[in-house]
Amino acid sequence: MDTCEHCSELRELWHNERTGLAVCEACDIELNRPALFEVVAETTVTVEAPREDVQLLDRVCAGLSVSLTWRPAQDDCLLTLGLGGASACVSVAHEAALDAFEHPVLYLDPAVVSELGVR
Repeated sequence: MDTCEHCSELRELWHNERTGLAVCEACDIELNRPALFEVVAETTVTVEAPREDVQLLDRVCAGLSVSLTWRPAQDDCLLTLGLGGASACVSVAHEAALDAFEHPVLYLDPAVVSELGVR
């Protein structure tokens, strides 16, 4: 029994090949454990936002089409509702985009909704 060169505990010692220290079994395991994360190189990556509009979602049900498009230049989303060749669009904030897609009638002017014939 000797003193571990890593934790200073009095224990049976092992020779750690990697460090060359005389260590206890627990410290030997700890010292030989591979690092979970190792920084190999630091790089900076710049990702440009798309300049073109990006269609995020679309669906058609009973002739009613709904689409949601992200417009990076305007920093908003465009909700489009179409029925029988007629369509209407409204700008919605990012935070409300998914709700607007799921419940489009709530985001359009009631007069526009009745013009489209949506009930």
